[in-house]
Amino acid sequence: MKKLVSVIIPTYGRAELLDTAINSVLEQSYQDIEIIVVDDNPVDSQERFFTEKIMEKYDSVDRVKYCKHQINKGGCAARNTGIRNAKGEYIAFLDDDDRYLPLYIEKMVERLEETSSNMVYMSRAYCDNGKRIYTSVLSEEGYPEGHIFEAVLKGECMISIFFMASKMILERDGLFDEKLKGYQDCDIWFKLTRNENVAAMKDAEAIFVRDDRQRITINPYKREKDLEIFIQKWEKELKDEERLWFREFVLFNKEQIAINRIIWDITKSKDDRSITLKECLEMNISKTMKLKLILTKMLGTKGRKFYDWLRFLIKRNNFLFLDE
Repeated sequence: MKKLVSVIIPTYGRAELLDTAINSVLEQSYQDIEIIVVDDNPVDSQERFFTEKIMEKYDSVDRVKYCKHQINKGGCAARNTGIRNAKGEYIAFLDDDDRYLPLYIEKMVERLEETSSNMVYMSRAYCDNGKRIYTSVLSEEGYPEGHIFEAVLKGECMISIFFMASKMILERDGLFDEKLKGYQDCDIWFKLTRNENVAAMKDAEAIFVRDDRQRITINPYKREKDLEIFIQKWEKELKDEERLWFREFVLFNKEQIAINRIIWDITKSKDDRSITLKECLEMNISKTMKLKLILTKMLGTKGRKFYDWLRFLIKRNNFLFLDE
């Protein structure tokens, strides 16, 4: 007998995309599923009205459950509501603007069972409607499996938005931290991979949609504060050796925030203080990232493209004059 899979879809402010996400689950080759849509729109909002209208067509579909928050509580709370209402032995997550390809659940369950794991992540996904491949793995050594906590802490295995886990470990290791305003996905991955062997599914069986409406509103200065809160939380939790691994994760994220601060300053012209070239030069980061910062600061997006082209030439010709 196949095990029931609960797919949790939190939704907020994107009612027009929800239908596609739900149908991508209903069209799965693996049919032992339930779908839990958690509506995080405020009860009296226009988006709640639109979402309710869309969900009316699923009233007669037994496999679709509809849960509503009275107020906006955030993505973590919505996912936790879904977990608490789930009957499945396995739980999968799908954002309302993303979608599964037909074999996604079947292949994820197969990978869980053939590896006797309690968690599996999909390491690659189609992005921008199939125009390119998004990868959640930075390491050139392949796709980490087994006890990958060290790889996650070092940033070698980036956080995949597509994963499936047994309900048992989600309840045992702690649900999504509703107090965190940023790095919630990192937090749940840290919790789960710390105690569990993890399997990887290498086939791209889902489509990740980058929502420009969200991306353009992400303030890197606020993101920097969120990172500091996340660091403070986990430094207390980690052992001495684990803190050394964690420093690589912190360095990577600080570098990304630094780049985004420059892009924000160039494109937004906000009141926030711009990073100066002198600050770029004085940052305690790798030479390659420092070069990227300086080029972006001076030339904007052209500078970033020039950097990417330069890095391609360096790697192709095995030049070693730029260290990591």
